[in-house]
Amino acid sequence: MRQHIRGGLLAAALGLSATAWAVPVLQVGAPATGGNCSSGPYVAYTASSTNPVESDTALINGSVLCLAGAFGPNTVSLGTATNYSAVAGSSYSIFDGYNTILMASVSNLAQAAGLTINGFNAFGSGTTNLFPNNHAPLGSAAGFMYFNMGAFSNISGGVKNFANPSDTGNGSIMSVTLGGLGSLDWVHFDLMALEVSSNGPNLRTTLDGNPGSHDVTWSNGGGGGGGGGGGGNVPEPASLLLVASALLGLVSVRALRHRY
Repeated sequence: MRQHIRGGLLAAALGLSATAWAVPVLQVGAPATGGNCSSGPYVAYTASSTNPVESDTALINGSVLCLAGAFGPNTVSLGTATNYSAVAGSSYSIFDGYNTILMASVSNLAQAAGLTINGFNAFGSGTTNLFPNNHAPLGSAAGFMYFNMGAFSNISGGVKNFANPSDTGNGSIMSVTLGGLGSLDWVHFDLMALEVSSNGPNLRTTLDGNPGSHDVTWSNGGGGGGGGGGGGNVPEPASLLLVASALLGLVSVRALRHRY
């Protein structure tokens, strides 16, 4: 789900860009029960979920997120540059002066007022979606909150892809703690950072549009890991229908046996 954005071509790049990287630049994951952000194991990503409708996300009901930033061969820094508006346009001036941004899409902005990351409140929020794509749940979110996460370090051996914990290399992992979730139904988390390379600065995100990158959805009704909690993925309607059909068939077979 990585996006590669350069200069002022924001709208076109968001929909069409697909730079070929073996490992996405940014990842959001969560430790499975008994795991940690440094070595895993991590919560598995599910192909699809409901409430919110989302694909390729880690469903959690715990309080810990793992944020990873991978350095490419020509990367000079990741999340250090702070002039977002110069790279992505004037709409991004709200992020100028900040580093890596953790974006929280929430179902109710008023109820999410107490949401914190490592004890800190959001530096900004709003109802305008800056990313014109089909990424769910961004399209149905009632609001967006932004948290400053600092810069990633180029540390050899860091896990870069939480979907494949054995994939190690140059990268950095941050472990952050969620607070103030209150009565929210769900919160969806994405990352955004300016990557400075020998070719200049680019905007990187974990938003939908390119395969291989992942994000996290905290759900009040289910999920697993994330520093506590258990349970499985949210069942899909098709799965429930399949189970119901199987049970109905079993009842029919048993009825026939008793009849004959």
